[in-house]
Amino acid sequence: MNISADILDFVKEKGKAPVPGFGIFSFESTAAQLNSDTKTLLPPAGRIVFESDYTISDNRIIDFIASKNNIPHHEAQTALEKMTAFWKNKTELAEPFEAEGLGEFQMHDDRLLFKGKRAEQIHPDFYGLEQIVLADLKNNQTKSDTSGNYRFRKSFWWWFPILIIMGIIVYFAATQKELLFGAPSFLQPEEVAEAPQIQEEKKIIPAVSDSMKADTMQTENAAPQTPESTWKK
Repeated sequence: MNISADILDFVKEKGKAPVPGFGIFSFESTAAQLNSDTKTLLPPAGRIVFESDYTISDNRIIDFIASKNNIPHHEAQTALEKMTAFWKNKTELAEPFEAEGLGEFQMHDDRLLFKGKRAEQIHPDFYGLEQIVLADLKNNQTKSDTSGNYRFRKSFWWWFPILIIMGIIVYFAATQKELLFGAPSFLQPEEVAEAPQIQEEKKIIPAVSDSMKADTMQTENAAPQTPESTWKK
């Protein structure tokens, strides 16, 4: 049974772990930290904090320990009391000690100081974030720049002949068009003869007079005129 680990699990689950007769363990969010000694950038995480309070009598942590380790309540209480008694004895002797997974305790000017450990898996927003080694990042950037320059030089020697050929084609297209497209043709287009238009002749049909009417008129003109006779009664 690891009481310190059980307290840490309770903090992760509930956010705060009151330990009877000792104090309260909880966590606070911390920003990313730069470790100048190891040249590493630590991601945001949760950090364990502690508040000393020997008057606490909350037994929820005891119930949690009993349930997690599948032991009776009184056994969990006894195990927790032994652990807190050990911690108190260390503080009275002003000896620094470490609570596994939680942090380090030490006395300074008759005050109990606690340096909590970072707990990356406490806050769900920080899951999956890893520390960044700045030295490795710099080396990777240098390798990337080197490989990028090599790829650029290699691609340049592939494209250089193509650019030369295209330049020659553009030059001759602008100054020597006949070499590329041939001499222009000066032949005039043939004239297409227009088909003669055929005009229809208008036929004049003489008017035909009425023959019967003409004969009648001729007969009347030819008849002799008889003088009127005068009758005396």
